Amino acid sequence: MLHRTGDRYRYELPIETITPKLLTTSTTTRTDDGKRKDGREHHQFRQIYLKTGVISVAAGSAYIEMEKTKVICAVYGPRQATGEYQNKAEIRCDVRFTTFAHKKKRTSFLPSTEESEMSIRLMQALEVSILAEKFPKSIIEINVVILETNGN
Repeated sequence: MLHRTGDRYRYELPIETITPKLLTTSTTTRTDDGKRKDGREHHQFRQIYLKTGVISVAAGSAYIEMEKTKVICAVYGPRQATGEYQNKAEIRCDVRFTTFAHKKKRTSFLPSTEESEMSIRLMQALEVSILAEKFPKSIIEINVVILETNGN
């Protein structure tokens, strides 16, 4: 049932809300003794190793390791763009897997659908936090290379 606000310019909102159901159950992620499949307790975090400044020519870079997942990322720019004048910076994101990151062999040098999707999601996440208006006619590049992955 919708609540009538009396204002014809506003959307009519439902009075009651429904709590979404979780897609996973606790039995799929936990063993019989209450621990996770990787041996951690439910309140424990994964071990993390992080080092910044690993690429000297980048404006910023980092290497992160979480268990068997290893990622290196770098930010280049803002650099001057060529071509037409733009009022704000163009943000480019590129996520790539190394050839040895997956168990399945890579057959093409073109980005896979998974890499393209991850690049788009990274760009969407970072666009809201970068003040692109402060850098007119420039390009900011974010490159992420996944060195090893265990599916997480």
